[in-house]
Amino acid sequence: MSMQERKKRHDRMSSEEFRTSRSGWVFNAVEDVWLIREDVREFYFSFSDLYATLSNINSFKRVIIWYVENISAAGASNYFQEFKRFLNGLKKLGHERPDQIGLPEVLSYRSSLGRARLWQLGAVSRVLRKWHALGLPGVSEALVNMLAELTIPGNVKGNPIRTMDPIIGPLIDLEYDSVVSELRDRYDCGSLSTEDYVLALLIISLGPRPLQLAALKLKDLVVDKDSAGSDIYLLRVPRSKQPGYRLRSIFTDRLLHSELGRLVHKHANSVRRQYEGILEKPDEAPLFPARRSVSTSVGFEFHNSSNSISKQFTLIVEKLKLKSVRTGKLLRITPYRFRRTVGTRAAAEGLGELVIAAILDHSDTQNVGVYVENMPMFSERIDRAAAFHFAAVANAFKGKIISRLEASPSSMMEEIWSPRFSESGKSSGGCVENGSCLALAPIACYTCRRFRPFSDGPHHAILDHLLQEREALRGTDERMSKILDRTILAVAQVIQQCAPQGKVRDDSTDTL
Repeated sequence: MSMQERKKRHDRMSSEEFRTSRSGWVFNAVEDVWLIREDVREFYFSFSDLYATLSNINSFKRVIIWYVENISAAGASNYFQEFKRFLNGLKKLGHERPDQIGLPEVLSYRSSLGRARLWQLGAVSRVLRKWHALGLPGVSEALVNMLAELTIPGNVKGNPIRTMDPIIGPLIDLEYDSVVSELRDRYDCGSLSTEDYVLALLIISLGPRPLQLAALKLKDLVVDKDSAGSDIYLLRVPRSKQPGYRLRSIFTDRLLHSELGRLVHKHANSVRRQYEGILEKPDEAPLFPARRSVSTSVGFEFHNSSNSISKQFTLIVEKLKLKSVRTGKLLRITPYRFRRTVGTRAAAEGLGELVIAAILDHSDTQNVGVYVENMPMFSERIDRAAAFHFAAVANAFKGKIISRLEASPSSMMEEIWSPRFSESGKSSGGCVENGSCLALAPIACYTCRRFRPFSDGPHHAILDHLLQEREALRGTDERMSKILDRTILAVAQVIQQCAPQGKVRDDSTDTL
């Protein structure tokens, strides 16, 4: 844009240079790029690269200002993005920048959308009608009259959930379990911070929106005692997307599992120490503080933005480098995939629409019905061939295979043996922590990083037992049958890792 054009724009808007959003954020409306913060959300508006004439950019700016001042920055951002998509669509269709947006442009764009994306015209229609209502130049009256009569279908929601989309839909149990297991192992090994672990577990367990986590303060964690004198942990989660209510004006109390509660409490105490002497009331500090200095809204000092929370979680999980058993590629994980996963798992447990709506912080049930429909679930029959097919991708085995010679008496390793799997007394492996846990050995050992399976252990017999048990549960307790899947894949992975070296054989003397 030339200096002369910039001066013209400045002259037109100089009397309205600084504007205030409905939430109280002051911004310079003359600039080509706006940053508007609303509670813990950041919204960027860049007008410099719009495919439009200078006059229409000025008119569009005033439309967006109206939405920012009268509705919300979030709503204005949605309208901005959809209208930018419309302008880019006109460019792809070969239209010149029109002096006046009329029927030819909109009808051409509408034809390019097709039935599945026709809903995108809805936001464009609202922008153009508001444009005309404000008396701004650039929109034809004939177009506005047509839009007033036009019926535009809404967006069909729930397809990723309904189809169990392997890229953006809910995770299946094997994928879910692999994420949880790998996070726990990373934390136990010290390669994952308490803050990152707590953030990940809250998203996985509760399915909140990033906005809700960004708004949390230390005072939202309530620690109490039950009748037996044990600690109970309650997290007061701010509700979001509630018409007529500002963020942190209403809350939903979520009871945390004791293990998660203790971790959140530990993290909260660490953050509290950081803000002693900085804040008059340290409990007003955010549960997940910003890692850099940012401009914030009143009442949300030091808070992370919701976008930063989302990116932080995605980065945490990307570092795990987990693969999907459905695609064979790296899992694509976002907070919203886990929202869908939480809803889907709740439906699988038999919970109704009202409960699922409460869990996901919906005001009504109109968007949760998809969870309780008879959707196609991933129910691959795990037989011996399938177990070996999925084993390497699932990577459920976390230990290390050793020979019996390595398990010398000086190693202080407790050998693990069960007569169910070896009549000859051959042990499956050893535990580097002397088998001090109370898990069901040797079956539970295969997914534990402390397990050291022997290269000549009766792993085939254990795999056959698990496959038979899973098959027996099919049709009677599908949920329990799926719980076995991760262990089945871990045992198959052990067999695979031993087989190339000829270390494991199908020993006919080892019977069930």
